[in-house]
Amino acid sequence: MPGGVGRAAVDPSGPRSGGCVGPEDPPLLSAGAPTQPGGSSCMHTPRGHARRTPDRCDERGRGNVMRVNEDDAAVALCTGLYPRPEITPSEFEEFIADQLLGSAASEVSDLVVTLHEKVTGTDGTYDFDATVRYQFAGMSFLVVVEAKLHQNPIKRELVQVLHQKMQSVGAHKGIMVSASPYQTGAVAFAKAHGIAIVTVAEGRFVFETRHASPEDSGFPALVAHYYGAGEAWLLSPDDDEYPCDVAKFLLGVPGRLTLSADVDVRSPH
Repeated sequence: MPGGVGRAAVDPSGPRSGGCVGPEDPPLLSAGAPTQPGGSSCMHTPRGHARRTPDRCDERGRGNVMRVNEDDAAVALCTGLYPRPEITPSEFEEFIADQLLGSAASEVSDLVVTLHEKVTGTDGTYDFDATVRYQFAGMSFLVVVEAKLHQNPIKRELVQVLHQKMQSVGAHKGIMVSASPYQTGAVAFAKAHGIAIVTVAEGRFVFETRHASPEDSGFPALVAHYYGAGEAWLLSPDDDEYPCDVAKFLLGVPGRLTLSADVDVRSPH
């Protein structure tokens, strides 16, 4: 498959996203995406740390992607690079509500994250794991969130159910946050319907450090990866752009994006 070196060129006033997959293309996922000189700070690695190169995925520069197995039931490789985090349900909820979604408070007005909110739609009432409400440019937005602390990969059907709930309650955006990887069918459906899918991993598996103990390393306990527009994006709380990235990628805050014409698309071979 042809490919050349390139990366997304981003308008500073808009969201930074890969956007390397057209509507006619089969589902693609990022192949790891380490930071490169001159790359966007949204893939920032904390100073003094190095990104760990996974054994199961050929890491290339941001903007490079790899084709996934077209079998809907197969695990999308790059959503399962890291072990399932060893966290309790309450720790999972706290990370999602406070550290992840709550971080966008500086980017919008009147942001409120509510756990286990019941929202009435056109065909009934739904109990969401979390909701996010905010104001932007004089308009009100509702984002609905499903959290999956599952052992098994996330199936397409779960994302479809979230999409149906979104339509019923008139949500602006839907987010699924998982501790386990996604099947390729789930990734393809989320991409087609504008649903943000996210995985959570422990920082100790994502970053390498020369410090003697994790307590001295300074890396965050938990980080997230967002999968959209054919790429995987690291969302790390110690990144200065973290609140902006969460607002744009996950909450769907309106913005502008321009892409260069030389974005690299390659097969894994």
